Amino acid sequence: MSTTHPTNITTEWDDLQRKHGNLPKIEIPETNEVRDARLVEVAEHELMREARLEAWKKKVQSRKQVTFGVPVTITADNFIREVTNASKATDCASKEDSDDGDGPQEGCGPNAAPSQPDLLSTAGQYIPVLLTDDRKESVYLRDAWNELARRHPTVKFAIGNADRVLRAEGKAVKAPSSILLYFGGKCIMQKPALSIFQGLTYDISGDKVECRIASSLEILLNSVSGHGAFLRQQINCSTSDSDSSSDNEDDRAFRSAGKAFQRDFLSQITGGKSRVRRESDSESDRDVGKTYTSWVFDRAFR
Repeated sequence: MSTTHPTNITTEWDDLQRKHGNLPKIEIPETNEVRDARLVEVAEHELMREARLEAWKKKVQSRKQVTFGVPVTITADNFIREVTNASKATDCASKEDSDDGDGPQEGCGPNAAPSQPDLLSTAGQYIPVLLTDDRKESVYLRDAWNELARRHPTVKFAIGNADRVLRAEGKAVKAPSSILLYFGGKCIMQKPALSIFQGLTYDISGDKVECRIASSLEILLNSVSGHGAFLRQQINCSTSDSDSSSDNEDDRAFRSAGKAFQRDFLSQITGGKSRVRRESDSESDRDVGKTYTSWVFDRAFR
């Protein structure tokens, strides 16, 4: 704005100077209508953002409140709903339903619209299933399954009668006890339930039988190929002394697993020519014998 003309009225000389960039351009004054429209747009964006944030907070709280603690009873009628569909991904914004409208979809979380991505969507959830028969060992399996559900209240454990869920080919044939693990709508593991007693030790200890069977079931469910250990929180039934001993056993198991991974890794990159290091090897021998220079592997293999 010119110093001689404090208003918006300018001269040809000022316009020529602004054309060549010698003077700054005149800012057009914002009218009340433009200002009100801008403020309304900003307020609408803020309200939409707060509504999405509040809906996301409610969804997080509702997910945290979902606890089971006891196995869910299943039959042939509700098996697909309670196990197969429940193990699928929680992302409800599918491609087919995205063009239908802006309203909430059935089977989705609260206040979830197809145009907004689900922040808590995953590839699926693990649902272990125990199907028992009329044998005496099934009593211990049911008690161990209840113990697992108590240890991991956030995991949905399902239990049912094998004759009511599995369909045998003949009337004389009875369905055996089985342990199933569903993830993403598919059965990723199927084991006979009686096989859990083969690796069970019957030593005299303070743990109950169902606690030892539950620990064996944890190892079996966490050993699925291609999947990580989803049963992490372990609550032992014995005293604090046994808790410390179990922690030490877990540490030794993790160390042995890391050493096995180290041997496999070195055998792959060296073509099977790497030697197996023992605990008595010195640090200098380890530095000379290793064929990698990554500090990440050094920390992982310790």
